Amino acid sequence: MLSLLLLTVFSKNFEGFLMQKENTSYIQEIIKEPAPNDEKIFGKKIHIDDSGQCGVNATYKIQNNSLIITGKGEINDYSNTSPPPWQSNKNQITSIVVSEGITSIGTFNFARFGNLIKINISDSVISIKDNAFYQCSSLTSINIPLKLESIGNSSFEDCNSLLSIELPENCFIIGRRAFYHCASLVSIKLPENLTKIPEYCFSNCEKLNTLSIPSKVTKIERNAFENCISLSRIEMKEGITEIKYQAFCRCNSLTSLFFPESLISIDNEICYNCKKLTTVYLPKNLSIISNRAFCEDNLLSNISVPENLTKIEEYAFYKCISLKSF
Repeated sequence: MLSLLLLTVFSKNFEGFLMQKENTSYIQEIIKEPAPNDEKIFGKKIHIDDSGQCGVNATYKIQNNSLIITGKGEINDYSNTSPPPWQSNKNQITSIVVSEGITSIGTFNFARFGNLIKINISDSVISIKDNAFYQCSSLTSINIPLKLESIGNSSFEDCNSLLSIELPENCFIIGRRAFYHCASLVSIKLPENLTKIPEYCFSNCEKLNTLSIPSKVTKIERNAFENCISLSRIEMKEGITEIKYQAFCRCNSLTSLFFPESLISIDNEICYNCKKLTTVYLPKNLSIISNRAFCEDNLLSNISVPENLTKIEEYAFYKCISLKSF
């Protein structure tokens, strides 16, 4: 009787052991098998194969960490509340190809693609819309299509790894904050057909060192180059008539600034707190030096006096301790 009881207990324990082993093996198999279209399983990258429509005549495909757009015409506009169809896979995408035939990159198309390194855009693209590449923080370079005509607001804002960019001659519109806080941007070639530098366009581009303003530009909007702390030289050609509020504020590497004779108006705090600025040439027809225009420019020692100057506004040269006379 005792032998029979021991045999029964042993059999049940052994059966339980086998069931536990089978369950463990089953769980291990689940862990090994990746779920489709998930970005990461236990820290490991998996292959994503996804495709669909992204415009009336445009389609997309994700393959080998690349997003490929093909077809004709415009890519759809998207937004924060209505994201693009590839949104759930954006952290897997390291390169983008926009193929021949596509004419426009829509709003928020590739915003916040944190691992995007490379973009190839065909020459058929004539428009890059608002926030298209907003906060693509790993993007180091981009080929700009030769036929490009316009760049939207905040299109490359916070692309902190972007080193240089050359805009084609056909481009005549750049939106506000287009290159705001591109902290690694060293150089940019502006197109000759550009007529305005919009507000905050290059603000906080901390490594931008030299810049030439095209001859067709008539207006530099507010804060356009604010906090460009490495900007040591800026060339302004005849034709500029207005420069707005804080356009060159805290450009701490500027040592001299020569405003063109065409300039008729400068706004308040235009060169506020430019720590190394020593020499300024003001045009002859300028009648007013605006409020705090050169405030706290501690090294400013040489400034030309416009022939038609009628008014120096409040605090225009406040704390310009090196300026003895003018």
